Amino acid sequence: MGKRLAVATVAMAAALGLAVSGCSSDSSGSGGAGSPASEQGLATATANVEKFTQPPTSIGNTTPVGKPIPAGKKIVFMNCGVEICTANGKAAAEAAAELGWTMEQVNVGVTPQEVNAAWARVARQKPDGVIATGHPSELFAESLQQLHDAGVPVVECCVTGEKNPAITAMVGERTNTVYSDAYASWVTNATNGNANVLWVGSADYPVIAELKAGFDKKMAEYCPGCKIDAIDVAAVDFGNTLPTKVVGHLRSHPEVNYVVLGYDGMAAGLPQALASAGLTEKAPFIGLDALPMNKQFVVDGKQAASIAFPIYESMWMAVDALARHFVGADLAPSIDALLPTMIYTKENIKDPAAFEPLVPNYREQFAKLWGKAGTE
Repeated sequence: MGKRLAVATVAMAAALGLAVSGCSSDSSGSGGAGSPASEQGLATATANVEKFTQPPTSIGNTTPVGKPIPAGKKIVFMNCGVEICTANGKAAAEAAAELGWTMEQVNVGVTPQEVNAAWARVARQKPDGVIATGHPSELFAESLQQLHDAGVPVVECCVTGEKNPAITAMVGERTNTVYSDAYASWVTNATNGNANVLWVGSADYPVIAELKAGFDKKMAEYCPGCKIDAIDVAAVDFGNTLPTKVVGHLRSHPEVNYVVLGYDGMAAGLPQALASAGLTEKAPFIGLDALPMNKQFVVDGKQAASIAFPIYESMWMAVDALARHFVGADLAPSIDALLPTMIYTKENIKDPAAFEPLVPNYREQFAKLWGKAGTE
């Protein structure tokens, strides 16, 4: 993968925390046979699906900041430029405005050189704080250290495996365990405890391996006799050869009755390929992130379900982390928060074209944390 394509892949996944590594070839493996789902496992999975398909009620943080939050802060949002990053930036700006802050949206570009240059400009600018959503810190390590040395807090959302001590706070990382649970609960329930799964992963997205490990663990709990096979595809295959590879695997493994995509962006072209092969009903699929494309697929009956990414709640939580930093409060309530999770189905999608908040009163809940409840 060339440098431009590699960073473009990062940008596509920025809001998801999908840190990018090198490309890899397909690989597969299978789980062991055994008894079907236990009665308790199926009951738990079914109850989880009922919960996950309802709008969540909590933002995942109930600890007030506890001190007056200063207004007038100048924050920078590092925007990767693609649709979901722009939606993240909009949500973050709305949260900042609630605290009387201004937010500059900085387009970080595509190539490693552009990303590094954008961060270098911000480091020279020395804003009061920075929010970023996914570029691996090795692309801008020097600028990140300069910001840290200047006392400028940097908050990232949802990236997995990021260990740079110059990052002030990482929000949303723990929620990956909930996504794995949602995947396993859905598949177990949808197959009545008799799943034979094809997991579609990609080594270009290390977080997908983490999701797969959690999925395997939960499937062993809910459905120990269910089988799991896996293929690995490179990011360059998305919307290209991926649908053909999935269809080829399904034809050679007719026992597979459910497909799980590690990322919803993998679904480009897949519904058409499944329909052409006559496999739409035989191998329904679920993915993660609920991009507008996927929400429309769900509404049209081309995709069974999609696990939503909490854009509003995650970006407001990033702003919450900055607020706690500015007043010297403990950052743990922001860092440790389990962000809300929801599974979108044909019945509960309101607007397929929109990125929507999952918690209806998320604004009020954050206002309470920030000591602003009742001030609007």
